[in-house]
Amino acid sequence: MTGLGFDSTPRAGDSLDNVVALPTGDGRNVQIVGLSDVLRMFNGLEKDLRREANGELRQAARKIADRLQVKIQGASGPAPQTAAVRRTARARNDRIVKVALPGTNIPFARGSVGGTRRGAVAFGANYGPAGSVNYYQVPRNTGGYFVEPAVDQSMATASDDYQNALVSIMRKWGLI
Repeated sequence: MTGLGFDSTPRAGDSLDNVVALPTGDGRNVQIVGLSDVLRMFNGLEKDLRREANGELRQAARKIADRLQVKIQGASGPAPQTAAVRRTARARNDRIVKVALPGTNIPFARGSVGGTRRGAVAFGANYGPAGSVNYYQVPRNTGGYFVEPAVDQSMATASDDYQNALVSIMRKWGLI
């Protein structure tokens, strides 16, 4: 069985589709090595068992994503658009912890110049201007103003909770 590991650097021979990078908050990424193999193991279960095991994993990931969504929605940033953007954060129901920001990429407001999309506004509110025009009234910040700090505060607990859930579910269903 391919092991599930948390490592700061990818190992030789690991394909990129089998390594998931998560920011740690101290300028490094945690690499979850073997996650795609683990998810394939879940898919290898009999149909009824697969549905139940995947459901348990989705439930565990969603619980973590819900906590992260609350952190992001409660975060503050200096751009005037921050409040409107953070309200759109939505936890996604997946086997991997996911929070979408913005929740949908529809036009931000009727009559917005050029049909500005929420995704572009979310990017600008979190990082500052990408070009020479500064609609966000903040300087460029590649570290992010509110999303990354919220994720960084949650990362240690979230990664531990996710790994524990994976191991527990895999043991329960005889995958390890």
